[in-house]
Amino acid sequence: MLTSRASRLKYNFPQDFFRPDGHVVFSDMASARAFANRMSALRTAPVSASDLYVISLLDEAYHILLRNYYSRYTGVMGRAMGALQATLGSKYDLTLTKFTEEFPPMSVFRGEQTAGVYLSTKLPNFGDFGHGVRAAAVEEMLLINNANKNPAIAPYRDLFDETVMNGSSFKEFTTQLLEFFSSQPGLGGGTGKAETLAEILRGPIDASPDSLEGQLKFILDKWGYILGGEFSIRLLRGMDFLREDIIRKQGPIDTFNVETHVPTFTGHDYAEFERYSPDQEWMPRLVLMAKNTYVWLDQLSKKYERDIVTLDQIPDEELDLLAARGFTGLWLIGLWERSRASQRMKQRMGQKMPSLRHIRFILMILPQTLAAGMRSIICARVLGRAVCASLQTWYPIIWASTRSG
Repeated sequence: MLTSRASRLKYNFPQDFFRPDGHVVFSDMASARAFANRMSALRTAPVSASDLYVISLLDEAYHILLRNYYSRYTGVMGRAMGALQATLGSKYDLTLTKFTEEFPPMSVFRGEQTAGVYLSTKLPNFGDFGHGVRAAAVEEMLLINNANKNPAIAPYRDLFDETVMNGSSFKEFTTQLLEFFSSQPGLGGGTGKAETLAEILRGPIDASPDSLEGQLKFILDKWGYILGGEFSIRLLRGMDFLREDIIRKQGPIDTFNVETHVPTFTGHDYAEFERYSPDQEWMPRLVLMAKNTYVWLDQLSKKYERDIVTLDQIPDEELDLLAARGFTGLWLIGLWERSRASQRMKQRMGQKMPSLRHIRFILMILPQTLAAGMRSIICARVLGRAVCASLQTWYPIIWASTRSG
């Protein structure tokens, strides 16, 4: 994304945001947020970092498509520049210089060299573009003009406002450039007829003029095979950022005043009856911690540097620690009797079967008062024998059973 000199001065962007050629490319949302914060400080409404991130992606996508076009039709940019020079005469160089001053690479922006000197240099690996940095500047003129025609990014137009080119032949320059490419061979879009470069640039805007997400989707669907898998993933991530931003802007939902429909499941082939057990006085005060049993026992084994493979081997201090943190109940996940097929699968994969495989029931004991802390009461039937740890006077009891119980 190439920004104007005026916008860089207005928002006082740190130069770290910019590549040597003057482009801004956001590697992640953090850099987009930092850029957006600079703009928000001088605006009445906050600037969306996800919008800026997606605008940068659009610019990158156009550059990839243009490179593909140039590689397919070698020398086409050189012919375009020659046609412009023949038509515009001296206005060609004046417009190119004016554009480089208003949308400068960093060396020109910092005053290290003039736009004229910069345009006389050549960059390596630019042969397909025809004339080095001059061809790159012509390409940027095309993309800046296209961005100014995009209603979806109008709120951020001050970043690349082409009115800074007033007084030059910029309009005539870009109009004739588009006319030239309209007469050139097109690029296939996977399906359907080939499209000219002018049609490629306008395609996303015409398909979804007011939606950045819609434009990304259009480019991804039509040109994803050219953009490649890695960049396509970035486009999908950009769409996700836009959707998340919409959710944040909508704010919290008032669930108290929303009428909800409660379904009934009676009738049909059978009658359904509610058979809930009555609530106990401790239930509203329950603060439950869920633990994946196998994982937890493995973590404890490593922590205490000894095998902890059954519930009665869990140290009391671990349960005291949970109680100190405000938890009043423990839900142990994964306690069931594994099938023989499951056991064989685990063994074939090289995983040892812990002795917990035959646990059928667990019960968790809650302390009657938290002031005294939670002493560990965990009872289970392990391998057919009852195991109880530190059973004292705590209650009530929550039974958790499996289908095989």
